Amino acid sequence: GRTNMAGEFDGPLGLLASRETKQRLDGLHQLEALVRDMSRDHQSVALVVDALVPVLADNNPKMAQGAMQLVRELSSTAEGDFTSLALQLWPNLVQCMADSKLPVRTAATTTAMSLLNVLGPQQALDRLRVAFDHKNPRAREQGLEAAALAVREYGSRPVGLQGLMAAAVRLLEDQDAHVRDAAGGLVAALDADVGDYVVDELKRRALPPRVLRPLLERLGREDDLSAGTALARERSGGPPGLSRERSGGSAGAMQGGARRAVPASAHSPVRGTNGAGGGAGSQRHGG
Repeated sequence: GRTNMAGEFDGPLGLLASRETKQRLDGLHQLEALVRDMSRDHQSVALVVDALVPVLADNNPKMAQGAMQLVRELSSTAEGDFTSLALQLWPNLVQCMADSKLPVRTAATTTAMSLLNVLGPQQALDRLRVAFDHKNPRAREQGLEAAALAVREYGSRPVGLQGLMAAAVRLLEDQDAHVRDAAGGLVAALDADVGDYVVDELKRRALPPRVLRPLLERLGREDDLSAGTALARERSGGPPGLSRERSGGSAGAMQGGARRAVPASAHSPVRGTNGAGGGAGSQRHGG
């Protein structure tokens, strides 16, 4: 291990504090080189994280994306507990989820997924709620995308099944169509992970038919609409193709992510989000 890490950081830290974008980028590249060579003991990693927290808030997308790449690398390779460092990074990471630029949001979603695995169920849910409750719909959407990615990668239990389900059900009726789609993507990920519990919960929570019907179709669980219900009557009595037409903007077929143009019948409930975590955000505001 290195002994004088703090001294080695003086150069990059000075550059990172500059008002000139070029100097800040130089500082980030120097920091990346230091990280490549350094030991992963807690003290060294904590020094880097301290330096990266303000970089996540940099209005230059290359700076923010570079910082997030380092965070992902450190969260997976750090020795010892990364929890306190993940919590330190989270507020600025959520701001990246709300960014107007798609590549920044995509990177933030992937980075959040990495940190969720480090945090464990209760902390992960508390952090996700910061995104789920954010006033910016992009942050809500990306929080849902991150949760769905984490469920696919690690299963729902490390993140907290019941809390995720409660948040997804609430956001299925969000005022923003992209958020509703992403909430459906999380439900699909949970269904792929734990199965019947999810459908039982959806029915128990008395969702409106316009939300529940296309969601169950998306999950391939139309049979769960029992024949005697008003829901089934509405479904059989509606005009042909209604559920497909609704799949874009309303709570829809809940196509979690960039597959929104694909017919609902083609959906697999397992592949709700693309690997990079970009998801529904790719359709928003032209990136």
